Amino acid sequence: VEWIFHLDCDAALVDFSGRDALDEVLKKFGTPQTEVLLSRDESGFAGSSRLTNMGTGLWRRSPWTRRLLRAWWRELASNAVLNEQEVLERLLQRNELGCL
Repeated sequence: VEWIFHLDCDAALVDFSGRDALDEVLKKFGTPQTEVLLSRDESGFAGSSRLTNMGTGLWRRSPWTRRLLRAWWRELASNAVLNEQEVLERLLQRNELGCL
């Protein structure tokens, strides 16, 4: 398994085409260098974060992704004020692990 997809319990995939929707997303937006594909949250529903929406995500099973998830978890565990989206946004803004 090269990619892991997560979906919140209040989210749904709706695609009646019969095609593999996740494979289509990877083909359209992924490259050999892509490690994570996330959606964006324009509504700002999750606290102050407008950069990502953690309701869905495609994560490549790789050492880089594991390092990002560990850094994310450490920072989230050490800061009881921010939610997971706000913490991820901070990591990306700091270019943690050369994200950008």
